[in-house]
Amino acid sequence: MNQRARYFDSSGRQIAEHDALDRNGILRSGFAIRVPMQMRDASRQDAKPVVVDGHGNGGLALRRPGYRIATNDTRRALVADAYAQADRQAGNSWKMRDGDQLCPDCDGEGYDEDGTVCDGCGGDGLLPEQERARASSNFGSGNEGGSSDASTMLRDQAYQSYDNDLANAWRSR
Repeated sequence: MNQRARYFDSSGRQIAEHDALDRNGILRSGFAIRVPMQMRDASRQDAKPVVVDGHGNGGLALRRPGYRIATNDTRRALVADAYAQADRQAGNSWKMRDGDQLCPDCDGEGYDEDGTVCDGCGGDGLLPEQERARASSNFGSGNEGGSSDASTMLRDQAYQSYDNDLANAWRSR
C-alpha cells in the first residue's frame, strides 16, 4: 500500500505534488488531497469496557450524571458475590416460618457448593433449633442481655421496655 498522499485536480485526475501545492506547501484552490489513514473500530467485540456505571453499562451506554466503576477492580468480585448470596437467600426465604433462620453455610439451598448435602442444616436449608437459639437475636435494638454488669442490665431493661412499648403502641389507639 502506498503510504504517501495523493493529489487531484478539480476533475478528479491524479496530479503531481508540486502542481497541487504552492511555494509555501499549502494546497491550492480547486485541488484535493487524499491521505492514507488506518481506522479501527473502538468497540471491538472481544474488548471489555474499562469503566462502567452502576448499572453495568459501558462505552456509549454510560448514564450521565453518575458514578463510574473500574471493571478491573478486584473488589468488584466481592460485590458480585454479595449480590449472588443475597439473591440465593431471598430465593430460599419461602422455606422459613416465624422464628426460622436460613442456614448461613448454604444460604438456604440445602446443598454445599460441591453438590453434597449441607452439614449445617442437614439439607432442609434451615438452621436446627439449637443453632437457631444461639444465633438468633430478638426483636429490638440488639441490646437484649448478654452481660452481668448492673448498669448494662438496667440499660437493657430500659431498651426492652421501650421496644415493647413501640411494638404494642398500635393497640392503645
